[in-house]
Amino acid sequence: MAAGEHGDFGQVLRACRQAAGLTQAELARRAAVSLGSVRDLEQGRRTRPRADALTRLAEALALDTGQAARLAQAARAPGREPAGPAAYPPGSAPAGRWVRVLGPVAAWRDQRALSMGPVRQRAVLAVLALGRGLPVRRDALVDALWPQDPPPTAVNIVQGHVSELRRLLGGNGVLGWTGESYQLRLSAAELDVLAFDELARQAGTAARSGNAIGACGLYERALGLWHGEPAADVSALSRSPLVTALSAQRSAVVVAFAQVACEAGQGGRALGELRALAE
Repeated sequence: MAAGEHGDFGQVLRACRQAAGLTQAELARRAAVSLGSVRDLEQGRRTRPRADALTRLAEALALDTGQAARLAQAARAPGREPAGPAAYPPGSAPAGRWVRVLGPVAAWRDQRALSMGPVRQRAVLAVLALGRGLPVRRDALVDALWPQDPPPTAVNIVQGHVSELRRLLGGNGVLGWTGESYQLRLSAAELDVLAFDELARQAGTAARSGNAIGACGLYERALGLWHGEPAADVSALSRSPLVTALSAQRSAVVVAFAQVACEAGQGGRALGELRALAE
């Protein structure tokens, strides 16, 4: 079967993987799923992945929009809507802006995916986004991109990346300069990490007020924003304190979700997240 054709999900996934020249282990690593999951999906022991895993698989395979849609079609259960990636992710406004750092760095404007450029440019966006709206000093960006021995042109390179990001995202109103620092000015409706913070906060409030069912729904929405480790495609940030702290925050949210789900008598709702956390 040619890559991307309709049919059994395992066959389609295998064809896409082979067309991309990846082994099962390489695909698993890029998509942040277990090797066993890839094997089970390709061999039909699991008939379809979870929605977040499907998104990560499509990204790891570097599928275009049409190929990703066909992979999602193969994963569709009868009577259900497609689970695959849309032109823009849930939570973004149809005619708005959405920046994602909870997974591979990506951005959309007006339902159109933006080309985020080379890895250091994506790293700049990730550090600014993980700053959650606070000013980020230019030398902190240099340190993040070059932990040791930055080149003499480091400041100019950072300035160039910021200028391109400003153009992509919509101008000075979105990415400003304040003396020695840059500031990414996005709301929770435009930046996934802020949306995660807000949904987790609302979930905690609901849980404390005794609304366990409502809290479960909010926790599910918060965790559904994650598509892998923060800035998963920027290896230079893998040990960043910002990434480490955010991953720890996610773990705490998963535990809180599990606790409130058990209180609601719906512990099974949290099993998938607990299993992923354990893996």
